[in-house]
Amino acid sequence: MPTATQYLRPWDTQSKMPRTVSKGTPFLEILLDGEQRTYQAGNTITGRVVRNAPVVAARAWLAIQVHGRSKSKKTVSRGKAGTSIYRGRFNFFGPDQNRQQLFDGPIHIPPGGAVKEWPFAVTVPSRLDPSTVATGNEQKYSYLPLGPQDVATHSMPPVFYASGIWMATTYQCYVEYFLEAQLHVEAAAGPTNIDTATLPVNITPPSTPDMITDFDLSRHSFLCRLSTHRFIPGLETAGLSLQQRTQKFFGSSKVPQFAFSLQIKASTEMICPGTLRSHTADETRRVGFELESAIAQLGAPIVLPSGEKAEPLDIGALLQLRITSATPLGHRPFSSYTGQLYPSFETYNIKHSHRLKWDLTVTAGGESTELSNEVDITLLPLSGLPASDTIDGGDWPIGKEHYEEHGNMGIED
Repeated sequence: MPTATQYLRPWDTQSKMPRTVSKGTPFLEILLDGEQRTYQAGNTITGRVVRNAPVVAARAWLAIQVHGRSKSKKTVSRGKAGTSIYRGRFNFFGPDQNRQQLFDGPIHIPPGGAVKEWPFAVTVPSRLDPSTVATGNEQKYSYLPLGPQDVATHSMPPVFYASGIWMATTYQCYVEYFLEAQLHVEAAAGPTNIDTATLPVNITPPSTPDMITDFDLSRHSFLCRLSTHRFIPGLETAGLSLQQRTQKFFGSSKVPQFAFSLQIKASTEMICPGTLRSHTADETRRVGFELESAIAQLGAPIVLPSGEKAEPLDIGALLQLRITSATPLGHRPFSSYTGQLYPSFETYNIKHSHRLKWDLTVTAGGESTELSNEVDITLLPLSGLPASDTIDGGDWPIGKEHYEEHGNMGIED
């Protein structure tokens, strides 16, 4: 159950808040080396900036830089009263931070001539820039402290995106990182021409060096009782008399009981493989894992042990329950949830957390009892990096059967 919160402030401005997209033309394009598209702080991104279009100038200069930012927006339509727009924006890196100058001098690419390429090796910043983060922002609109010493200790949030609509309110928030290259070409007369190319990159936070084995399980105990005359041998399918039904209705001690203790151990930490995805705006979203399929695969009812010397039955081991981003059992994929989950994180205007909810129904002798509980969990990113990845440009819309979202934003009155 992922939960995300946005912090917003009132701005009277245009309603659109597009994410940076891959932009390349014959005038300028960014190409990366190899297949890797996912990086962590401190990694080096290598590639080349390419120009195919002809150009002649006495001077041109080219630079490339990594940008990072988190943005949030809420739009409320008030009918005849107009529309209110609330926005939040935090830039992570300074204008000259990790900026690499690739070229400065005369340039000549004749029509039909060879393609001009400039190689680059840009390091993903390891730290956020305190002055850039705080510029134009107030502490009351940030979940994290904005003091220079505080910002210097903050981790870079992962790539994240969510949007939705509820009644007359639409909302959107995201964290993005991208490369931007700009080629300035001086004209003999007139203003300098600027060609720009952009390329989004996926930045993930560091995880554990190895797959974790201690998931910090939290234990919950429940004492359960089922009462019915059908526990008496020979009465399993027989109809109950009026006296028996009356005894059951009033909870008489003459009604046979089956009592058992249920011990639930739930993870408080999880590793989510792959590039991760989820949602916005103090928004609670429920994702159904459909673990009923695990029971169906057994092909027979689960029989609970009974008696004074009965050993506990580990239902989790029996069903091989393993909740990952792709499958509940390790061998059957989810039929309802095809998206991916973002790791838990908190940045200046977005908080993203998770809770794990379980529901259990126990049936015996035609009688059932239902149990349910929720625990906070921390969703960790995958240890290591995938060799290649793409940045999902899609949305996780509201209204699907297995999702539920609710929004709450910090807004100045």
